[in-house]
Amino acid sequence: MADPYAARTDDGDPIGERPAGDAGLAALVGTCGGAGLGDLEAAAGLDAAAGLRCVAVLVADDGPLPPIARLTAPLAVVLLIAPGDSAATAHAAAARLESVGAPLLLLKRGLVAGPAGRAGAFEIEPALRELLLVAAIEERIVWERDPDFGYDVAAEVPGVEGAAADALCPRLLYAGADRVYEHADLVVDYKRRRYERVASIGAEGSLLRASGWPVEPTGQSWKD
Repeated sequence: MADPYAARTDDGDPIGERPAGDAGLAALVGTCGGAGLGDLEAAAGLDAAAGLRCVAVLVADDGPLPPIARLTAPLAVVLLIAPGDSAATAHAAAARLESVGAPLLLLKRGLVAGPAGRAGAFEIEPALRELLLVAAIEERIVWERDPDFGYDVAAEVPGVEGAAADALCPRLLYAGADRVYEHADLVVDYKRRRYERVASIGAEGSLLRASGWPVEPTGQSWKD
């Protein structure tokens, strides 16, 4: 069965985002006092009174998503929607995530600017993921808004330098590898597919808006 989340580059390599029911990622978040979410049901059933230090949406992706990001509740739900989910569960999950009162994060498994072998492709190692998660919980990350996707990306993290630092803001990694136009195409593709996922289950309002579709020009240069 074809991956309903998959996007493809011009030469056919698959790139796509999907919820990650990843026991290793969930265990990492749990050891840090948080909850790792790999599906919409888990988000809707989250205990908002559990005193969590963070809530992390676990995502598998080899494209333009960063290793870590700070999310809004509607965007977190958009990332978790999968075929077979219902609008009622999606809206319940968004309301529950709004009430948690802990940092709401994206935590990714895979490559940034993949697939493997592409110029600039960066593999996210487990040690880096753990460093980033702890830094987010301890409020040691300087965040900035990503102009393409609307979440906050890590502009500065103590101890993260070089290619790893570039990977935190993927548009810069693509630009440094002379893949600016590929990145622009992927932004459009990801937003359209997110919108289609939300619309396919009949969800609306803030969830449709969080998909980012239709794309609106930011007025910013890719160099900003």
